[in-house]
Amino acid sequence: MIREEYLRRPPIEGVVYKIDEEEIRVQNDCTLFIHIHNCRKVTLQEVQTHFRQLRHEAKTSGKVRLRGSTKFMPAVRKLYPAYCAACEDIERLFSELTALVRQIERDGLHRGCSDDEVLEDAIRKQNEISTYYYRNSDYSRFLGYDNRVCELLRNKPWRDENIVGMTLPI
Repeated sequence: MIREEYLRRPPIEGVVYKIDEEEIRVQNDCTLFIHIHNCRKVTLQEVQTHFRQLRHEAKTSGKVRLRGSTKFMPAVRKLYPAYCAACEDIERLFSELTALVRQIERDGLHRGCSDDEVLEDAIRKQNEISTYYYRNSDYSRFLGYDNRVCELLRNKPWRDENIVGMTLPI
């Protein structure tokens, strides 16, 4: 279909566009057309700091036995280059998606938007970014390691227990 034909259709009412450096969201009252987040950047030093803090708190509490702590940081260091490459790719795709969504914002979404070539391209970019958020991707695993350590630091599950054995993910 020719784009001009698509743009002659009546517009979809109430479409809200949120486009910033962290998130892109295009929706109306009943449909979420596009929703994706940019990459979350965490440095290797931040993960090391969180891990050292967890080890220190576990040691000073005298109640926690951390398992997997000797293999944790080597696993994190091994994933870090792939994580950085994924961040660069996500940022590139996010930038391309931003340009497409800005064009959609200018042109508007019209009835029968499944025929919109620009929207289809934007959804393809969104899906490419989404693959990095799959649980088994290096990007997701790296963030998962940091999230697990930060969660343990926040919740301190050993507070009300006598002795706790915790295994770190590797």
